[in-house]
Amino acid sequence: MPAAYAHYTFGKKVLANIENPDIRRIITEHRALFDIGLHGPDILFFYRPLKSNPVSKAGHLMHAEIAAPFFRQARRVINRSNDREASIAYILGFICHYSLDSECHGYIGEMTETGISHTEIETEFDRSILLHCKKDPITTKTLSHIQVSKEISNCIAQFFPAISEKEMFEALKSFRFYNNFLISPCKVRRAVINAAFRLSGSYEELHGLVMNFHRNPDCAPICRRLSHLYIEAIPVGVRLTESFYNALSTGEPLEERFDRNFE
Repeated sequence: MPAAYAHYTFGKKVLANIENPDIRRIITEHRALFDIGLHGPDILFFYRPLKSNPVSKAGHLMHAEIAAPFFRQARRVINRSNDREASIAYILGFICHYSLDSECHGYIGEMTETGISHTEIETEFDRSILLHCKKDPITTKTLSHIQVSKEISNCIAQFFPAISEKEMFEALKSFRFYNNFLISPCKVRRAVINAAFRLSGSYEELHGLVMNFHRNPDCAPICRRLSHLYIEAIPVGVRLTESFYNALSTGEPLEERFDRNFE
């Protein structure tokens, strides 16, 4: 997964390129759900993160699974939803997440063979986007767009039958809380976070979640390539959101581009 800010800005660019006025209206009227959808299964990662559990595990497993069955089920959920347009907005954001992940993850996986962790690559890519947007990568809260309410979490939970409304509400709160906690300009706090990562036995995997004070020069060429993949993914996101929306009314099968995983 490209990190949080990459997904957020990607969704904004996809929305800016969508021509269908109905889609634009639905997303605008339910922007909070669209914005959460932009983070896909990642919203489950920080649910009770200190121990293994079915909720966080579901988020990780979903990335390796073919996406089409989830989106076919999502279509059925939307068609019986009490708030159809709110549900559509969430899933269109989710499609944006899938579009960017599936375009970038293969390359990120290859680059981890250089010894740089997956999380550090993604965090460095977020740095490049934040700097391009004239934001401080050390202090910017990249999930300030995330709104949490029971109404929102209940809408999302209907797409995850194994996760209760209560668990989804907690997952959303944790997603925002822990991402904000990892934004750490304070050296003492960073030391505490890294100590916790070491105690968990996952330091190599997780330390990249915290933005380094200085750029990793080894990531510079990787970020340049990711920038190209990001741009190339925008028309993919536009096409998939529009084709999914159209299929809701026509009943036509989802296009083959959904027959991939997030990796």
